[in-house]
Amino acid sequence: MTLTAEMQEKFETKINCSHVLIIDQPIAAGGEDKGPNPLEVFLSALPACICTVGRIISNQKKLNVRSIKAKVEGDIDKNYLLGATEEGRAGLQKSEHS
Repeated sequence: MTLTAEMQEKFETKINCSHVLIIDQPIAAGGEDKGPNPLEVFLSALPACICTVGRIISNQKKLNVRSIKAKVEGDIDKNYLLGATEEGRAGLQKSEHS
């Protein structure tokens, strides 16, 4: 699987894969809010995979599963990320799923 990413002005990033996906930052973070931010996209991959595998298994086992839900949370230090402080670190601090 191959995809490409292109960022031109500001933070809007166009991802070309089986569909075109726009990833951006909120207006308050210097973006134009044209799509989810990178962390949201990153965190959304895990529950999407969990739900997809659950559906595949339920189909293989011929189980009558009406819905599958997954929840993922991640903490990020926005003050450090935006340069408001030098304490802490950039990036995901911790994540939880259920």
